[in-house]
Amino acid sequence: MLLKINFRKLLTNLKLPERKPRKLKMTLRLYKRRDSIVFMNAFEHVSAKIDEIYKHLANSPSAQAFLGPENPEEPYLDGISYNCVAPGKRFRPMDNLSGGEKTVAALALLFAIHSYQPSPFFCSGRN
Repeated sequence: MLLKINFRKLLTNLKLPERKPRKLKMTLRLYKRRDSIVFMNAFEHVSAKIDEIYKHLANSPSAQAFLGPENPEEPYLDGISYNCVAPGKRFRPMDNLSGGEKTVAALALLFAIHSYQPSPFFCSGRN
């Protein structure tokens, strides 16, 4: 009797895979759309705040900071480029900024992210 029940379950499970791919694709699309919306809300907020915060930290209206997705089609899949123009200087890659300029840029990014979802504390480490 038990063998007969298990055999029936096996047969019904064999028929299920015909419907599963369609349902899985639909679920994947829903998650992809939700992830994209959540990411873009955070990205747009941080992008809007980072320049304001960088200008304030650098104490100069001529300072600039901006974020850009490396893949505009699906920005959550690839990296984000972060560029800063230090006060009184021309545009240079982040690698060419001084240690102090990199620190101010990092703090601006940290505070911009914090303005989106405040955290009760920060943990910092040194490599």
